[in-house]
Amino acid sequence: MKVRNRWLAIAAVMSLAAVLRFAWLGRASYTIDESQLVKIALSYRSISDLVQREFQRFAFLHRLPLTMILLRLCAQTVPWQGPLPPEWVMRLPMALIGLATVGLLYAARLLGDRRVGFWAMLLCAVSFFAVFYSREAYDYSLLIFLSTATLLAAAALLKSTLLNPTRFPVVT
Repeated sequence: MKVRNRWLAIAAVMSLAAVLRFAWLGRASYTIDESQLVKIALSYRSISDLVQREFQRFAFLHRLPLTMILLRLCAQTVPWQGPLPPEWVMRLPMALIGLATVGLLYAARLLGDRRVGFWAMLLCAVSFFAVFYSREAYDYSLLIFLSTATLLAAAALLKSTLLNPTRFPVVT
């Protein structure tokens, strides 16, 4: 595949992923989980109080603390009236993280060739669960992104000469 065609294909997959994640982002109202999460994120007086409480919650409940901070920052960027901010505002950061996951999966070409990265991108772009969880104001999209980044980093480390498995024979 020529370089120009490859980049056009990557841009087409990213565009498809963006359309699936951003179209009608604020059309559906909040789910119960989303509304509770947004209420908790907005209930703290300052970001520092929120950060402190979220790290305590992480130690107890093992939930990602970054989600509440992102929601709070998004709620502060757009003026809104009513008890909760607009749905699209609170869902936007998770949709962006979901789109970043699709782009990150092109790094899977490190494990094989360019086709591996392209097919990984395409599968994530149209995956029902990846699209569904990218459209929620909840921490699943962030979890998918961080898990993907961790697995790709571990695979790249194993593929590198630093931790090449052939250098460390397994004794059975």
